Amino acid sequence: MADYLQPVSQPVRRLAIIALGLATLVLVAIVLFLAALPLFAPGFKPEHIPFLLGAIALFGVLLVACAWMLARILKGAPSSSGLTVLPLWFIRVFGVLFIGCAVVAAWHGQLPLLLLLEVGSVGLAMIFVGRLVRRAS
Repeated sequence: MADYLQPVSQPVRRLAIIALGLATLVLVAIVLFLAALPLFAPGFKPEHIPFLLGAIALFGVLLVACAWMLARILKGAPSSSGLTVLPLWFIRVFGVLFIGCAVVAAWHGQLPLLLLLEVGSVGLAMIFVGRLVRRAS
């Protein structure tokens, strides 16, 4: 079985810094664009506000996660677990939200059952990542 919690080489670390830097810049641009949309879009209606706030929240969470990982990699310090870049509570909460969103999408008929099972397995892995960290430390 592969050991996923091993240190990475310097080229891989640099590649991660570049990718996370680009992702952070793109997400900042998206969030700013969405925040400015009501001011500059002539056809914007008040009934679009809940959808817009949801989109800003979604991209905002992704922005915070990318910025957090970028800062931790640049600092060279892992999280309190000593092995992961993101804190374990964040990974677990994101796994719960991942599964919850997939269940809602499947309930409304937008997600096939097989894909729901695949998403569920990834979400469960995120929820139980603490066990793997405890075994590795």
